[in-house]
Amino acid sequence: MGRTKKKITSDAFVKITTAKEIIMGKGLEANQDFTQYEIKEVTGTIRIEDKEL
Repeated sequence: MGRTKKKITSDAFVKITTAKEIIMGKGLEANQDFTQYEIKEVTGTIRIEDKEL
């Protein structure tokens, strides 16, 4: 049998920063290692271009 996968959930404000964008919102559901995530209510997305760095 496979290992049990744990989920991380929150109803609070969240901000996720990746190499290409910053996503802000309210509420989150993600797998344990954050390779897959979903922000429930996105309030803003900022795209980051290489020129800005």
